[in-house]
Amino acid sequence: MSSEVEICNEALTAIGENIILSLEDNIKTARLCKLKYANKRDYLLRRYIWNFATKRATLSSDVETPEFEFDAQFTLPTDCIQFRELYPNGITYSIEDNKILCGESVLYIKYTSRVTDTNKMDPIFRETLSALLAKELAVPLADSATLYSRMDELFEVKLAEAKFAGSIEQDLEVIEASDWENSRY
Repeated sequence: MSSEVEICNEALTAIGENIILSLEDNIKTARLCKLKYANKRDYLLRRYIWNFATKRATLSSDVETPEFEFDAQFTLPTDCIQFRELYPNGITYSIEDNKILCGESVLYIKYTSRVTDTNKMDPIFRETLSALLAKELAVPLADSATLYSRMDELFEVKLAEAKFAGSIEQDLEVIEASDWENSRY
């Protein structure tokens, strides 16, 4: 089991600060963690395609229609933090004001959802989020540009580890030999 406080405490210990008991504690470290946590979580969710945060949805068109250019609009799900794919493929669309504008009557989408339950987060995501928070807290708490640089390096290493782990979980497309390649034999 993990919690927001545990993720923040890992960040705080990485920069040599005392741990907190709650994000509601009336101390500088807790106030800064509370201030930064949700924004950095959402930033990190948008920065990479995380399998644990991937969702699919079927959208029906809104009653309202766009003023011009498109025949229908669809409101993105409230937990959508980043739109990723639209089905069927090949549809001309535009995303404006948290809506998908197009000419279809039903859409199937894939998106990154805002995951707030830390127990649903991938452990590598939690580690990466903690490193990002450590980087962001290094200057306001430790007043150290050097520590900020070290935490930035740690964050980039953790993000690279997460990307690698995510890449090996993806279904790789089968690459077929083309006629040109086959003609060589």
